[in-house]
Amino acid sequence: MIQREALSQLRGYGDQGFPYLVPYYAARLDSTNDNDRNNAIIRLGKFGVASLDVVPKLRALLVSNKKDSPGYAATILGEIARDTAIAWQNGNLNEDQRQQAISEFTQVLSIMQAPNARFNREPIDRVRTGLATLRGVTP
Repeated sequence: MIQREALSQLRGYGDQGFPYLVPYYAARLDSTNDNDRNNAIIRLGKFGVASLDVVPKLRALLVSNKKDSPGYAATILGEIARDTAIAWQNGNLNEDQRQQAISEFTQVLSIMQAPNARFNREPIDRVRTGLATLRGVTP
C-alpha cells in the first residue's frame, strides 16, 4: 500500500520523478510475475529518453520466452527510439547519449529484423527511423 502511494506521488512530480521511477521499473523487468514485468515495460515507455539506459534490459526481453514481454518490449523500444531521435533534433541530447543510442538501437534493430523474428512493422519502423535521424540520415 505504501509503495503504491509513493509511486503515485512520484508520478505526480513529472520529470523530477524520473530519476527515481526509471530504476524502480528497470528492476521490475527481472520479475518472474508476467504482469509486473509487462507493466514495468509499458511504464518505461512513458519516460522516453530517460529510459535510454534501460534499453539493454529491454533488448534482452526481445529474445526471451516470457509471456508477451517480447512484443511489449518491441513496442516500447520503438517509442524510446522515436523519443530519443526527437530529443536529438531538439538539441536535448548530448553527443555521448546520441552515440549510446545509435549503438543500442542498432543492436535492437538487428534483433527485430532477424530472419525468424516476428515483430510488428510499426516498432521496427520507429527504430529504423529513429536510427536514421540519430545518424543524420534523412529517412
